[in-house]
Amino acid sequence: KDNIEFSVENGQLTVKNTSDGKNMLFNFGFFNDKQQYLYIYIPDGKYDFIHVSTSNEKIIFEDIEVNGEVYAKSSNADISFSDIDASDVTAYSNAEIDMDNITTEVLKLETSNASVVLKNVTADSLSASTSNSTVEFDDVSGVDAVVKTSNGDIILNNIYFDKSLEAKTSNSKIKTVMSGERDDYSYDISTSNGTI
Repeated sequence: KDNIEFSVENGQLTVKNTSDGKNMLFNFGFFNDKQQYLYIYIPDGKYDFIHVSTSNEKIIFEDIEVNGEVYAKSSNADISFSDIDASDVTAYSNAEIDMDNITTEVLKLETSNASVVLKNVTADSLSASTSNSTVEFDDVSGVDAVVKTSNGDIILNNIYFDKSLEAKTSNSKIKTVMSGERDDYSYDISTSNGTI
């Protein structure tokens, strides 16, 4: 019942749902679990960049190789990247951001009221921030990293950054398991109303 319009202008694909919202569909999920999806398959090869934005729908990138930036922005839905090789990876949302098997020079992730989860990630410069939720890293490495949240835990497991790691939260805990030996690192650790 939706009215979907496709257009291409100046090399940009636009997909819009222009339905007036008068049609109502009642689906309680008792008999089926149908959902709407938009799949975009692109030929193998390296692209200059890929930018995707949506208002309330999930964005999933899988198995992409890009010379420049892979960019995703969703107002209120999850963003998930897996098997991405690009020079820059950027994601903005008010929902969960999940990264798995990412290799990039610059990784910038920003959300609120939802978690940021990274697994098997290599990034020279890494920035991950959220509020009121957790940040979790597992097997993440690079040169520099800044990790921020408030009212949520930061859990970093098997991580290594050549130069620096800055991790900040308030009203919650930080747990870090670093790769290598204790003497590989210098520390500047402080807390208020908590334990180290």
